[in-house]
Amino acid sequence: GASSFFLKQDEPALTKLNESLAASPGGNYADDALLFISRIHANAEKYEEAVKTASKLIDTFESSNVIDQAHFRRGDFLNDSKQYDKAIEDYQVVIERFPNSVYLVPSLYGKAWCELRLDKHETSVATFTVVIDNHAQHELHPASLLGRLICRHQLDEFDGVVEDANTVLKSTADNAIKMEAVYQRGLAEVALEKNEAVVASFTSLLEDYPKFDRIDSVLYELGWAYGELEETEKSIGMFDRVAKEFPQSQFLADAHFRVAESLYSDEKYADSVGRYEASLAADPSNSLKENVLHKLGWAFYQQDEFAKAQEQFESQIKAFAEGT
Repeated sequence: GASSFFLKQDEPALTKLNESLAASPGGNYADDALLFISRIHANAEKYEEAVKTASKLIDTFESSNVIDQAHFRRGDFLNDSKQYDKAIEDYQVVIERFPNSVYLVPSLYGKAWCELRLDKHETSVATFTVVIDNHAQHELHPASLLGRLICRHQLDEFDGVVEDANTVLKSTADNAIKMEAVYQRGLAEVALEKNEAVVASFTSLLEDYPKFDRIDSVLYELGWAYGELEETEKSIGMFDRVAKEFPQSQFLADAHFRVAESLYSDEKYADSVGRYEASLAADPSNSLKENVLHKLGWAFYQQDEFAKAQEQFESQIKAFAEGT
């Protein structure tokens, strides 16, 4: 059964392991069998069964040589099923009772992420820091730095975010970790109003990791950063890319509006109409609606389309009777 498990043949492994348990439920390898079975259930995302099986191991074989791993695995199963408080309890058992276990650092790491997901950001920072300061050579060190900088972002410790991100980029070749670190650094630089640094971070992200899953956010923040640097053409180009390339983006309505405003300023009123209308269509309830209706009215007015202009102004008045 164990051999089949390591060969990633979960179904044959499960059959053989269950047969082994049935034949000798208290045998020398029963604890190992339960551990493998729990992991097979977890591989199939049957976390409730995985937890039950790991619990049986823990309750039945208190002196098992794999008891530290059993607590760690059950912690992971609970973590994966979003039972973060319970997961922390298992990770803490490993941390307190098995300080020399190979599962110590993974338990610290898992505990820190659970704390982050529970919005216990200061506690999470402290837990990640134990890994960072005491286990610098561990494979989870870069990911722990990433976790800590994400927590620091939530605590508005933006200089710390930038520092941790720069350390991550020097310490790992893992592209998934590196791209997230660059993204988080860029967001911290946005908060610090370091617009040139924002442009540098997010431009490098675009060039090095074009498949990053939040490119629309990167382009949107670049649009604002270029705007603050008074590089209007580049700014509008970024907003235009969001509008054209990411129809599902949460920034779509605002991106269309920013392009429309630029077109209006350039007296390209007919073109601006299409973008104002696209902004409304992207999110009819968006916070820009009053401004969009108002500017849409003026865009029609500038083209001597007075009836359409009046319609937009009346829509604005009706929807925002106490508006600005």
